[in-house]
Amino acid sequence: MVEQTIETDDLGRRENPDYSRITGLVKRDLARRLRVFVASTETTISEVVEKALQKYLDEMEGERTNSEGNKPEEKTKKTKGNT
Repeated sequence: MVEQTIETDDLGRRENPDYSRITGLVKRDLARRLRVFVASTETTISEVVEKALQKYLDEMEGERTNSEGNKPEEKTKKTKGNT
């Protein structure tokens, strides 16, 4: 069983209405890598998850819209007879 510690920063966030708890399951190796990373960088799991989610969602939302806020034009595949 993995023992979880509560970071002091997380205690403040728990009482802050601007924050919300989320949960999810990840592969054991990824969870281990995350714990090693936060221990070696003196950061928290919450900080890493928040930054990673922000980056991921920004990228995914950017792919859905172009700089004008419209959906990108669909690219047609060239096939034989379609030039």
